This record gives sequence, structure tokens and C-alpha cells, in this order.
Amino acid sequence: MTVEEIYAIPPDGGGWRLLPSGDGVKLGDGVKLGYGVTLDSSPLAVQGSRHLATNGESGKIQIGCHVKTFRQWQLHYAEIGKVEGYTEAEIEEYGKIIEFLIVNGRAGDTPDLKKLETEE
Repeated sequence: MTVEEIYAIPPDGGGWRLLPSGDGVKLGDGVKLGYGVTLDSSPLAVQGSRHLATNGESGKIQIGCHVKTFRQWQLHYAEIGKVEGYTEAEIEEYGKIIEFLIVNGRAGDTPDLKKLETEE
């Protein structure tokens, strides 16, 4: 469906529009979520085989319940994966997902990771 088609659906009393699929939708620019979360744009997200990985906050990635900086994930993803019971193949998969999110996500004021790697 196009945005125009969605907006052509009259909202119910709570502002929800019922899509032909039966799903309800109520999102837009500046969408507000629980606990005071405000998103200026949709977070970059990748669904892996076990957990969703998101870059919703600049310079950070959340995988499952773990929220870490880009650099913390680069350094510790394998260790975290082992503790959480991931297989070696899943750890490799999430390593690639982490790198994808770092390259394509929002870094904000995060220092240049390539520079950090050469300094260590």
C-alpha cells in the first residue's frame, strides 16, 4: 500500500487505521513510543536468526536485551554470544550484522571506528 492509500483509510476513535491485512497502524514522523521514547526517523534494524538488532540510538546497537556502543559490540560480541548460548554460526552471523549496522547506521558523536582501531 502507498502512504496515500493508508491515509485514505479513516482512523478510528484512537487514531488507528485498520489495514486490509487486518493489521492496525498509527505511526508517522516524530512517532512517540512508551517510556518517553521519541524517534525522529525509523531505527535501522536487522532481524537475525535469534534476536532483532537495532541502531535506534546514535552510536549504539541493541541486540535482544543488550545495549552497547558500536565499539563495545565490535570488541565483545563473540563473548556475549557465547554467554547467551549462540552457536558459532550465529555468533558469526551477528558479527556481520553488527558491522552492517555500524557502516549503515547512525553514529552521532561516536568517534571514527577506523581511527580507534589504528590507535589500539
